[in-house]
Amino acid sequence: ATRGDGETGEDVTVNIKTIQSVPLRLRNEDYPEALEVRGEVFLSHGGFNQLNEDQFKKGAKLFVNPRNAAAGSLRQLDSRLTAQRPLEIFFYGIGRVEGKIPDNHHDLLQAFTRWGLRVSPLAEQVAGVRGCIDYFNKIAGLRAELDYDIDGVVYKISDMSLQSEMGNISRAPRWALAHKFPAQEE
Repeated sequence: ATRGDGETGEDVTVNIKTIQSVPLRLRNEDYPEALEVRGEVFLSHGGFNQLNEDQFKKGAKLFVNPRNAAAGSLRQLDSRLTAQRPLEIFFYGIGRVEGKIPDNHHDLLQAFTRWGLRVSPLAEQVAGVRGCIDYFNKIAGLRAELDYDIDGVVYKISDMSLQSEMGNISRAPRWALAHKFPAQEE
């Protein structure tokens, strides 16, 4: 489902299944009986340019930016249209789970990779405030070289039991913090 209001979003399962990097079955056998995964759907710069080139050739309206194009593509009523768009996804978290999962977030991301779920190659485990600041500066330095847009980094408490204990407030977890980059001038 989409993020929606934090509780309820639109069911886009059929469209998610058209994204080439989304496995229809998980690999290996060590995954939980039931697993709700969370991820970010996006368009690479190359994919966005190709999509707009295709739109231009069809005489259709061009998309303004990759973020809006990805969101609009995911919300299509006809999944065949979604399937024609070069959407990509990075998985980053879980919702409902029935069964055993790793004890920390870092190991969960490694499990995602084993199961065939694509994870950002930029994800790292760091320690303390200094580690967070160094990571932020590292990613800020790489930002211009990436083939997709990012607006910041997210720091998370890695211990899954502590995440559960801390819980959520309205639309956000108490155990995660977004650190946005300064706005870029176009």
